[in-house]
Amino acid sequence: MMREFKAAKEQDVDAASAKSGFPAMTPSASADKSFARELERVQNLSIEARILEALTMQQRFDWLNPVLCDGES
Repeated sequence: MMREFKAAKEQDVDAASAKSGFPAMTPSASADKSFARELERVQNLSIEARILEALTMQQRFDWLNPVLCDGES
């Protein structure tokens, strides 16, 4: 069974826009296209490929270093 995903702009999420002074969001065709491509790529992955991607995420993003706040060690 294929699961249907909705883009965030199609969902009923009005929490941020209800705040006064919150800037209006401008739709981005580039972001929409990128999201659609990534969603299609993930939907076409086999279960094995999805598991492999999940297991190698640590290595793919290993170059990112967490920022420690005061009181953290």
